Amino acid sequence: MLEQEKVKEEDPVFLEDPSELKESFDSSSSSLAPERKASWQTIGLLIIGDVVGTGILALGNAYRLLGLIPSIILTLFFCPVNVYCGVLMQEIFIYAPDSRSYPMMAKNAFGSKIVTIIVKILYYSAIVFICGQYTQVIASALQGLLINVHICFWAFVLTSVVLLIPLAQVRTLNDSKELQLVNTVSITLVVVISVCYMWAH
Repeated sequence: MLEQEKVKEEDPVFLEDPSELKESFDSSSSSLAPERKASWQTIGLLIIGDVVGTGILALGNAYRLLGLIPSIILTLFFCPVNVYCGVLMQEIFIYAPDSRSYPMMAKNAFGSKIVTIIVKILYYSAIVFICGQYTQVIASALQGLLINVHICFWAFVLTSVVLLIPLAQVRTLNDSKELQLVNTVSITLVVVISVCYMWAH
């Protein structure tokens, strides 16, 4: 009985008052981490830009390459998988409010140094490859936009890197709210232009 009371006092999952959870989070936060000030509107714009910009707009070509039936099956399969992963992340954050990254989540969830190192390697490798993928997409867009400029593709890649360097200096979501707004407007224009083009043809 005493052990249960002790766990209830120490474990954020058992905190009944939400303010206690906030105090636990504030006390466990690192002084090196920036203050969380992003509004739900900014986060919503980020999610829209991520899902629509890199997801939905690319589904058409992915469906064409893979085939309609296999694509639908995989979409229906990964939908609950993604939802379940989101639920697990939420539970880990409630249990350990100081989890500010995937490696920290792995450390708090498994308590294993080996697992944490593996997650770090996978996580930061994924970031590197994703940055490369985004750079390639930007370079392809520039090449298509400047179709009369006869330079090699790698020149467009280097141009994309130069354009991305200033934007990569934004450290927090709150600081990126103007960029998120521009991104959302750009994606909306692309969707509208694509729909109008399909309607006209």
